[in-house]
Parts: sequence; structure tokens; C-alpha cells
Amino acid sequence: MVDRSFLIGRHGLMVPEMSADHNLGAFADAPLLFEDLQRETEPRLAPLQSGDRPLRFFASAPIFNERFRRIGLVSVADHHPRSPDKYLISTLLGISDIAGELLYKMDKEDNIDAEKQHCSSAPNKHTSYSIGGFAENSAPPVPDGHSTVELFLLDTLVERKSILSRNAISYLSLRAWRKPMKKHQIAALRQIKAAPTPDFVDTISQEIIDGLDRLVGELPARIVTHIPCGHSRKDDCLSRLLAKQIAARLNLPFVPVFKPIFSSGTSHPKANLCRPAMEMETPIVDPVLLIDDVASSGRHMEEAIGLLRQSTDVVLPVAWIGGNASADRPNAKRPAKAAQRSERH
Repeated sequence: MVDRSFLIGRHGLMVPEMSADHNLGAFADAPLLFEDLQRETEPRLAPLQSGDRPLRFFASAPIFNERFRRIGLVSVADHHPRSPDKYLISTLLGISDIAGELLYKMDKEDNIDAEKQHCSSAPNKHTSYSIGGFAENSAPPVPDGHSTVELFLLDTLVERKSILSRNAISYLSLRAWRKPMKKHQIAALRQIKAAPTPDFVDTISQEIIDGLDRLVGELPARIVTHIPCGHSRKDDCLSRLLAKQIAARLNLPFVPVFKPIFSSGTSHPKANLCRPAMEMETPIVDPVLLIDDVASSGRHMEEAIGLLRQSTDVVLPVAWIGGNASADRPNAKRPAKAAQRSERH
């Protein structure tokens, strides 16, 4: 348990260290954002809400070491409420990445050990490292409209447009997990998918449309459909909402081609090995745009594309987040032995 935080960098703060009670982010494995602490009722926030000059605004991002263990945080606070723009969390995450690398180098040079002895009088107490400061007195930015969880996911996912492949099929993906943050990103996405907001659906839909426009220009598709709803166990799952919104924006018909496959548990690729096979309830012949929110292994994409190709020649598959499928490398050279085996067959 963290006993105190040693401020290895600070702006607008006169103290070199603070107790853990006053350093909310010391316990957080994901970014935090409180626009006005005085509106919050959680007991853990009480130390920040009291005193002569209580805090009103607080935001932080965790610092991880090379083993992805939390060792501190980057934070910003103010005595006045604030409505930050959508770039605040991503900025704090960028600073935390740099800080993590610097702390790792300092640790290798044994510079941190001396600082630990200086700031801690109890040998069995743990110390967290913080970089903190108070916000400058500038005008508060315009609110973005997304929730903190949505902003965290949108700001931390890697923007990586890729053509991913699984066996004989390929599909476009626009985002990828950020490895040190993946478990937190997955947790955030699960929370969002439980009740997707119109703002979130609108943002992702436009991102998919923009990605397709840059890749293919005018779409050959004449209808829009989606990977069947499954582990969300509801008809208005995220992939369906995205497909409906994209269809509306492109002025194309939305057609729910597949029957839902409501399943319990998680949507982990291993859990999907035992799920029922997909079934088409609306056979189609027109070129189709196939939408999925997350394609972890590409298994759903492979199965859906295979079924669609039985009745239509053109399937354009897109996943917002790509997972473990291999990226296509058209110019990649095969190993010599593999090429020789292929020629013999």
C-alpha cells in the first residue's frame, strides 16, 4: 500500500512530498478525471475536499515501469472547477510514458534509491513517484461531450490502419490496443458497450467512414450489415448501432443479415470456440459493407465473410479495433524452405 508520494517534478506546488490520502491517483491503474471534486461523494475524496483551499479539479494518468507495474502518476489539479478538452488525458498519458522511461533509466543508475531514503523515514513503507502541478489560470476549454471512460479509450487506442488477414480472408482495421494499457482499454470498452451513448456511436461511425473514404473512395457497397450480436446479449449491440449509423450517414439500407448469437461469459477468442455457428436470416445479392466493433482474432470476420460470399461477390469488411490477426504484407518474402515446398506441390 502506498504511504506517501514523492514529487519528483512539480509546477505550482511548494511541497516536495504528500501523503497518499492527498494523492488520489496513487491508487489508480487508469486515468482519472474529476471536473469538480465538490460534487463527488466518495469517501476517498474527502481529504481533497477539505482544508483552507480544497481542490475542485483533478486529473491524472498512471506511470508504469518496464514490467507494467504502476509506480506513480502524472497529475494536474486546480482550486477551481474545469472542463478540459479531449486532449488532456492523452497528453497526461504521453507524459506518463516519458516519465516511466526516465524513471527506469534513473533506477538503473541507482539514483532513485537515494531519493527513497531521503523522503521516507519508515523502511517498510512504499513510495510512489508523482509529477504534479496546478493548472494555469487560462479560460476553461469547451467540454467535448464524451464521458471520461469514452475519452480514455478514444485517446489511448493506437491509430493504426491495417489490412489484417485470417486464412483466406482479409479486412480493414482502424485502431489497435496499446499494449501497456490493453487490460484497462478492454475494461473501458466493456463498460461502454453495456450502454453505448449516441456521441460515442457517432464518433466511431464517422471514423470508420473517414477510414473507408481514404482507402477506397467511393464505396462499392449497396447495403450495410454487421457481425451478429453475441456476448452483449441484446439486439442493440455496438456493432449493430455502428452499422445503422454508418448506413444512415451513407444513405444506404441497413440490413441485419445474421441472426443474433446471444452468449454468456466474455467475448475472448477461446470462449468463442464453442459458440453456435452463424446463420443468415436475410440472404443478400448486393455488395455489402460488413461492420464489427472489435475483431480480436478475425474468427467472426472469417465466418461472416464466408457466408456472405455464398450469395454476393463483393464484401467490404471493417473492424474498428483489430486484434491478433496477422497484418498483410504483400511484398513480404516467404522463407526459402516454405517457397520450395510450395513449388513442389
